[in-house]
Amino acid sequence: MLQILKKMEMIERPFIAIDRNKMMKNLEMMYRKAISSGCKFVPHLKTHHSASLLSYYYELGITEFTVSSVQMAEYFVDNGVQKLTIAFPSDVSKIENLNQIASKAEISIFIDSVEAVQILAESIFNPIGIYIEIDNGYKRSGVDSSDIELIFEIIRIIKNSERLTFIGLAIHDGLTYTAKNADEIRAIHEESHKKITTLKKSIQIEFGINSVISMGDSPTMSLINNFEGIDEIRPGVFIFNDLQQYFLGVCKMEEIAAYLISTVISKYPQRGEILLHSGAIHLSKDYAKDSSGKVIYGIPARVNSKFEIEKIHEQSYIRQLSQEHGVLVAEKELFDAVEIGDTIAILPAHICLTCALAAEYYCDGEILCKLR
Repeated sequence: MLQILKKMEMIERPFIAIDRNKMMKNLEMMYRKAISSGCKFVPHLKTHHSASLLSYYYELGITEFTVSSVQMAEYFVDNGVQKLTIAFPSDVSKIENLNQIASKAEISIFIDSVEAVQILAESIFNPIGIYIEIDNGYKRSGVDSSDIELIFEIIRIIKNSERLTFIGLAIHDGLTYTAKNADEIRAIHEESHKKITTLKKSIQIEFGINSVISMGDSPTMSLINNFEGIDEIRPGVFIFNDLQQYFLGVCKMEEIAAYLISTVISKYPQRGEILLHSGAIHLSKDYAKDSSGKVIYGIPARVNSKFEIEKIHEQSYIRQLSQEHGVLVAEKELFDAVEIGDTIAILPAHICLTCALAAEYYCDGEILCKLR
């Protein structure tokens, strides 16, 4: 029988365990690639939302960060961060919050409309840097890359403002998450980089400004080794990785550094399935797809007493989620080995949302706090 941890008394609710060594290896890999390319590394903190992990970035001399909301910016500035970018189109309903943050730290924000930048120009009392977010076809947010007149109009408003400073162009290559393989990810990146480089040249001609090019999706940043032509990168998922990254071909399953710790609730021999306390409120309902198109919400792994992974059961997977329930299709070895009350790990499909749902983390024997 597999030695699967039996610590029911310790598991009040499912929680996330972090493998520090794997996390640091992932972080150091991305940092080295950025440095060797002469590219600024501004990692995204939205993956873990935790000031408790800042010391690991500081070890490498990383002091500038990216966040995804005003609330997250407030949290990290209150925990000592002095320079960050809010990589989300400016929420003008939070002007007062932005003014307060900008009075304590050096901040930059994303803009994708004339209306928002006009309101900022009239209402901001402290200096703020501006990136114009560019939509490469993902159609989530940003100015369409072909709308040069809108881009120019936004820049003119920024230039006429006393407190706003135009920094450059930012793009999130979300289309890479629709790719079927690594070659498609590289092709998407090359097309996006071509578009944003053309825009940079147009801005240089019109305004005499050398725009910063900022890019930031983990699939691309993990795959390519040379960031030539990119001034800064701001990936986030890479620090932990997840099943979406794995099935895109950008990481190994062994490089997934954070996972949900759950308990076995019931076993169903007639269908070879196991019920786990790992529902949608723990994992989220985001999923990954394998090469056959099968929907996977998580993959189980055996852990030791320190919640370190000992064996990943790649042929088993969570096929269904309810609020608290996770239904696991179990290979025979795993089904026979586990008993009701056993503790196992679940490698999540999308670690960012799994982390967002968590109350705290467990790492190296310590409980780490996070933004909730």
